[in-house]
Amino acid sequence: MAKAVGSKSTRKPAKKTILGLSPQQAAGELAALYGRSKKLRVNIRDSHYANLAFVQVSPRDVFIDFIQAPGLPAGDEILVEVTRIYLSAPAAKSLASVLGGLVENLRKSGQFEKLE
Repeated sequence: MAKAVGSKSTRKPAKKTILGLSPQQAAGELAALYGRSKKLRVNIRDSHYANLAFVQVSPRDVFIDFIQAPGLPAGDEILVEVTRIYLSAPAAKSLASVLGGLVENLRKSGQFEKLE
């Protein structure tokens, strides 16, 4: 839903998290995974907006296409930007659990954006 320029949002700003963890907690989890020999720094390389997602699953992994629709005219074609992310099955299971919990908490608290 678009807001007029200068309008104030009643929603609280989203907390910056990585799979439901604060950046410090995520760095701690990664440090535990890679060892504590060096200080670990999280570098988010890219950010993309998506309003659609297409998910495919195999016995070993999952891939999610994050789609920016409806796309942009490009000559005789319409260019649709897609970012594909591959996940191992355990990582996909963790993502599903964390995402489901976060969405449910927002819904219960009434903070989840309602489409009109």
